[in-house]
Amino acid sequence: MPHKVHMLKTWPEPFAAIRARMKRFEFRKDDRDYEVGDTLWLSEFDPATGSITGENEVVLVTYLLREGFGIPPGYVVMSIDHADGSGLLQRLKHGSVVFLDGRNEHGSHVLASFPTDIPDLDDDLAEQAEMVLTAAEALGFAVGQHVWARFVRINDGGGFYHWEFVEIDADLTREFFRAWGWDGQEVATPAPLVGIHA
Repeated sequence: MPHKVHMLKTWPEPFAAIRARMKRFEFRKDDRDYEVGDTLWLSEFDPATGSITGENEVVLVTYLLREGFGIPPGYVVMSIDHADGSGLLQRLKHGSVVFLDGRNEHGSHVLASFPTDIPDLDDDLAEQAEMVLTAAEALGFAVGQHVWARFVRINDGGGFYHWEFVEIDADLTREFFRAWGWDGQEVATPAPLVGIHA
């Protein structure tokens, strides 16, 4: 069974400590069936604005403790570890899984499917759908499949920004989906996305 990916909001102070490798644990409500080997997709959440900032850290659960040692019932403490900077999990921070929905009389369509809470990506993605589809097709991917698309966040000034599509990463697409039990070239359903929680 593929390991699960849990998408979790994290306030700025602990998020910064995780990014700096100072905080190597997560204390969470035990409501998601966490297991060793699961991935935590930690999105920085700004409580002042009530929104996700767009900054992410991706870590592995290496150990967990559910009871005893002062842990309240219904909670879990997880040891976390960053992958090597060149490893799969760290490379995943700079993009999104998109579904190649295809073209019709209304234009080209691709849909962000993981992570689901990149701020404002959907609008920018809709405007760049033709570029994404064309790039994916050039690499041999087809309508009905998921691919890993890389984006860059452009600061427009005045607190505004937008996302620009950079490329489809074919190798990362295959590596990511194999890690969750699916070869992206052979199956058109999002099997690895089972177990992802918003």
